[in-house]
Amino acid sequence: MKRLLLLIIALLPMMSMAQRTIENPIIGARSMGTCVGFFIDKIELSNTSTKLYLTNYHGYKEGQMKISSGTTLRSGDKRWKVVSAEGINLDEPTLPKDNVEFVTHFVLNFPAIDPKLETVDYIESDDPNSFQLFDVALTDRAAAEIKKRNTVPDEVKNYAKNIKDNGESLDKNGFSMQDAIVKGKLYGFDKRFFGGTANPEITVYIFNPFTAEQDNYHATVATDGSYEIHVPMTSKYQVVYLSMTPIIHGQIMLSAGKTVVADFDFCQIYRPWELPANKLLPYFSGENVDINFALSNDLIDGFYRLYINGSVDVQKRYVNYSPEEFQDYILNAFDSFCSGVIDKSPFTKRAKELLIISAKSEAAYLLSQYPSLVQRAYRQINGKTGREPIPEFTMPEYDEQYLDYHKLLGLDDDMMFYANAFAYNISGWEMCFFHVYRKFRIYNNYYNFIADIWENLPTKVKMTKAEKKIAPVYAQKVRERDNALTDEEKAFRNKFADDFDHQEDIAIAEKEKIADMNFVRLLGEGDCYFKDFIKLQEYCKPLNRQTVVPDSIVAEIEKMRFPFYAEYVKARNARLLAQIEAEKQRGGYYLHTVSDSEGDSLLEEILKDYRGKVVFIDFWNTWCSPCRSAIQQMKPMKRTLDGKDVEFVYIASTSSPENEYAGMIPSMHGHHYRLSERQYESLLRKWNFTGIPSYLIIGKDGMVKDYHTGFQHAEYYKQKINEELNK
Repeated sequence: MKRLLLLIIALLPMMSMAQRTIENPIIGARSMGTCVGFFIDKIELSNTSTKLYLTNYHGYKEGQMKISSGTTLRSGDKRWKVVSAEGINLDEPTLPKDNVEFVTHFVLNFPAIDPKLETVDYIESDDPNSFQLFDVALTDRAAAEIKKRNTVPDEVKNYAKNIKDNGESLDKNGFSMQDAIVKGKLYGFDKRFFGGTANPEITVYIFNPFTAEQDNYHATVATDGSYEIHVPMTSKYQVVYLSMTPIIHGQIMLSAGKTVVADFDFCQIYRPWELPANKLLPYFSGENVDINFALSNDLIDGFYRLYINGSVDVQKRYVNYSPEEFQDYILNAFDSFCSGVIDKSPFTKRAKELLIISAKSEAAYLLSQYPSLVQRAYRQINGKTGREPIPEFTMPEYDEQYLDYHKLLGLDDDMMFYANAFAYNISGWEMCFFHVYRKFRIYNNYYNFIADIWENLPTKVKMTKAEKKIAPVYAQKVRERDNALTDEEKAFRNKFADDFDHQEDIAIAEKEKIADMNFVRLLGEGDCYFKDFIKLQEYCKPLNRQTVVPDSIVAEIEKMRFPFYAEYVKARNARLLAQIEAEKQRGGYYLHTVSDSEGDSLLEEILKDYRGKVVFIDFWNTWCSPCRSAIQQMKPMKRTLDGKDVEFVYIASTSSPENEYAGMIPSMHGHHYRLSERQYESLLRKWNFTGIPSYLIIGKDGMVKDYHTGFQHAEYYKQKINEELNK
């Protein structure tokens, strides 16, 4: 009996091992891919097996799940491969078992794992888009450590309880070049969520009123989840956009020279259906806590949903509105939203004032988009796709009275610089102006415009009788975009190209002069932010193209009413010159010249130095905003391909001003060609490219593998290039 008792005592650890169960184990991190709705409900550990009880939230009725037979539990170099499954078949797609909550409960059986382990990883495969769970806690101590690391302190989480309304109004806005700072911490951050190769970036997007473009400022998230971004400002206060794909996206208000702290609970991403608008809500401290709390509630998004893009019934309200009716509709909607939603919201006085400014900016944006909004509503109501022809639909037109909306809304106010999109409100009104005065909008019908100049050229320039006969024929081919020219027509074009350029400059100057007269008439004779920034946005265009604003233009800016305007442009010039010089010193870009060849011969000449390599050709120009945006988006992708047998070739034309071109290419590592318009067009015609950006991917065998107009996305090109590299 005594021996039996001793044997039982000796076997107790093994018996307890057989019965050890971990309910809802704590998880340290998950992969970003399919794992956010994937949970371990229970783990049963014994000396003969390891049993995982799991739940997958499919999200919708057709959502499939497939568990690989290669799934393993891992710890260091040790691996335990799945033996069998209950409730599903391995390697086979599984639809939700529960058609109400769209979930599947199932069990995976593994061999017995090391009983001394404190954590284990669940890995379906090394693809970060597969099911991956890291640091699954098997002991109370491991669970406690993970909780401590991932838990947001109560004082951070409950910040909103300390917001008090002292009745203060927003400060008057003004201009400033002081940086604002955004910093914070992602509690529970783990770079394995993003595949583990590198820490991701968090970005501030700020709409620049001088350039009318969105400036981006990035910071890499540190291993401990902290980040800090310095944001150059143009005004004392401005709402910006804070983003980290795919789960942080929202507006915050910055103050020049001050710091806004935005912390996040990263662990919330693992239950996305519990998140409002499928995003993390920030916890604020530092400056503007009350306003940023109000902005995080996405109240302004409701304006768009309520009055523009809600149900089909909402769209039916305005789909047939005339310009005057649509204007009244938006102005009344703005008033109703302010009184019925913003005024009744639980936020501080100054937060409500900021929300009204934001709603006013949103209303101005919608008014500037009138024709496209009505067309989109018509398509949705009638079940038409974005590319499906709708010949029965007549695109509505603005009239001059419509342009009063900036006065009716009261947009000409320095407080509007608080709004994220005020820069676009200004350029959007200008866009409406050119819709009204379509005859001044040269680029609206550019081919007719230049065809008229060619047709009238004989009245401006001395020509032979034969040349005078060619002029209207060539002009008609320009109107019809017919590139099949006879030798006589090519000779005519080349001979009178300089005369055409001179007459084009005169015609454009005359149209701009008439346009300026109408601007003054509609905006009034006095000082006006709209007039200031319509001018400034034109003056500052070189900055968007990595080119300094010329001294002659700076001299004009110095005559304007605020000294800050010129101070800002001079500071940007100095910063840009320093960046260009630094890029030049860094190297990595090469400027090439070619002969006077065209078409196939020209392409062969360009490619001869890159035989045996994959070649990515980007057709672009400095004035092409989508081209510039795509080039920026592809920079990280290019870095991942450093050292591989791929060459990046950039082809522009002489329509890119030489000073702009010289300023931009040092930051575009690769091989550069600036071709004549004739040569450039010959290559575009070869591939039937209808515009730019356009792209060619050429394999190591010298054959074209992919060509198209329009930027896809960086991952698309990375995949195509790697496919060719791996052949």
